[in-house]
Amino acid sequence: MLTKESLVVSLCASLVGAGIAVIIVVSFRQLLASALGIPDVLPSVPVILALVACLCGVGTLTAVVCACLPALNMLRKEPFEAIKGGRDV
Repeated sequence: MLTKESLVVSLCASLVGAGIAVIIVVSFRQLLASALGIPDVLPSVPVILALVACLCGVGTLTAVVCACLPALNMLRKEPFEAIKGGRDV
C-alpha cells in the first residue's frame, strides 16, 4: 500500500511539474530566444511529450525505490514488534 501511494503521488507531482515547466517555457519563449540569440526555443510536440514521459518515469521510479526501503525494513520485523515499535520502522 505504501508503494502504491508513492506511485500515485509521484506520478501526479511529476505531471504537475512538467505542466508548469511547459507553461513557463511557452510563456517566456520570446525572452529566452532573445537572451540566447536563437530564433525559437520551443521544441516540437513529440520532443516535449518524450521528455515529459521520461522525466515522469524517472520521478516515479525514484519515489517507488524510496518507498520500498521502509517497506522492506518493516517486512523484516515481526508484525507485533513493528506495531509495538511505532516510529522505529
